[in-house]
Amino acid sequence: MCTRIDTQVPMLEVAPELATLAVLDSALEVAQDALCAADRNVVPNGYTDYVDLQRIEPPELHIARAILEQAAALRSSLYAYGKAVTSQAESTTEIPF
Repeated sequence: MCTRIDTQVPMLEVAPELATLAVLDSALEVAQDALCAADRNVVPNGYTDYVDLQRIEPPELHIARAILEQAAALRSSLYAYGKAVTSQAESTTEIPF
C-alpha cells in the first residue's frame, strides 16, 4: 500500500494543498477499513468468477468492492501527487552558499 503524504511544515509551506490531500487520504483509509470490518466478504479470497458472485451475494457487497477499488486507486494517485510535489520542491531548493 502507499505510504503517507509528506505533511512536514517545510513541505506544507511549498505545497499547502498537501494538508487537504493528507486528510482525504486518511478518510479513504478509514472508509476502506470500515467497509472491510462491516463484512469480511467484501474482499473474497481468490474469488475470480464475478458473474457467479453477483448471483449469490447482495448488491451492497458489489458496491463496497467498487468503493474499495476506487479508494485504493485514488490513494495511489494522492501519494504519486505528493511524491511529485516533494521531488520538485526538493530539486528547486536553493543551496545557501
